[in-house]
Amino acid sequence: MHKGVKAELLRGAKEYFCPGTKRVYGDCGIPYRRRYLFHCPPGNSKSSLIDALTGHLKCNIYNIRMFRGDITDSRSYNMFLSLSNKCLVVLEDIDAANINATRASTH
Repeated sequence: MHKGVKAELLRGAKEYFCPGTKRVYGDCGIPYRRRYLFHCPPGNSKSSLIDALTGHLKCNIYNIRMFRGDITDSRSYNMFLSLSNKCLVVLEDIDAANINATRASTH
């Protein structure tokens, strides 16, 4: 990963975890969450980057392997409810999860 991208990622993550950011999000009516998608072949240091981020930010990391067949909507919901306030959640191998989305009818 290019050094400029790493620096921007770290800057953005630090800003997100700064005291007051959650209040600003709330004042603007924006849900307080941030997402990143790392997509590249295996062996390109995605896991190392995430480990470095959690170490630098002093936060917990939760790894969820999405290819497991026992991840239901209910289980996912309960997992996310139990997370610590300052954490990173890594959804590993989400491309292998075989997720089928359906939309509810609006009629």
